Amino acid sequence: MKIIKCTILFAAIGLFVGCATPAKPQDKAVASCDAADTSRKAAAKSGMEWTTTSGLIKTGKSSIEEGKFDDAISTCNKAKFEALASIDQAKTESKLWQSRIPK
Repeated sequence: MKIIKCTILFAAIGLFVGCATPAKPQDKAVASCDAADTSRKAAAKSGMEWTTTSGLIKTGKSSIEEGKFDDAISTCNKAKFEALASIDQAKTESKLWQSRIPK
């Protein structure tokens, strides 16, 4: 019984230490650009994708290739913000377009 408890304890410690290690900047940058691209695709489906979003994602990906991970994260976070804002705009416009028709 004592061996089982020790095994569980060491496994929990190993899991905690493994999860507590910080992610590499490159991994964070790639994840940020992937999230921005996913949001951009959702914005495109809504029909309200902003024209600057895809350019920001391309800039972020080229920053990753150049090793400028902080710049890539910043740029891709801005792209994700724009994509989410365009989705919100599409939702708003779907409700308010009728009020803009002249009577």
